Amino acid sequence: MHKIKTTNNNPRNCYNKVQHKLIVLISTICYLNKTHKKYTQKTILYYFNENLKKNGQTISTLRTMQKYIYRLEKEIKVTKNY
Repeated sequence: MHKIKTTNNNPRNCYNKVQHKLIVLISTICYLNKTHKKYTQKTILYYFNENLKKNGQTISTLRTMQKYIYRLEKEIKVTKNY
C-alpha cells in the first residue's frame, strides 16, 4: 500500500480548497439574499473575502469569484441576482 502525500501540490488537496471556497461563496450569497434587496459583484466579493479571512484562507480576486459563480450556475443551477 502506498500512502498519499498531503502536500500543497496534491490535486486532491487543491480540489478540497475549491470546494471549501464554493461553500463559503454559497453561504455569502445566502447571507446577502437575506440582508440586501440588490447587490453588486463588488459587494459579493467584499463579503466573500471577509468570510475567507475569518476562515484563515487567502482572499480571492473578482475574476476568480466570477469563475466560482459560473461554476455554481452550471453545477447547482444558481441564478444571478446582481
